[in-house]
Amino acid sequence: MPLSGSFCGIPISAPRGTNHAGYPNFSEKYLLSASYLPESYSVIIYNEPSVTVHMVEFGYKGDIIVEGSPDYASWDKGTMKR
Repeated sequence: MPLSGSFCGIPISAPRGTNHAGYPNFSEKYLLSASYLPESYSVIIYNEPSVTVHMVEFGYKGDIIVEGSPDYASWDKGTMKR
């Protein structure tokens, strides 16, 4: 799972991995949980005084809705569903 935040005023970011996605199951003490989340990498843009982290999911297999396409017109922007 991707993580981000700041520690002592220093911004941090840990993207999802390119191998497999571990899943934080805090009720389990000894076993690692995994999920089928798509692989990803991050692009980091640093400009004083801000940091922007873009997560790119290159393993995503679903639809991409392009503005101006017929699918875009039927997409409910309020509920994020078609």
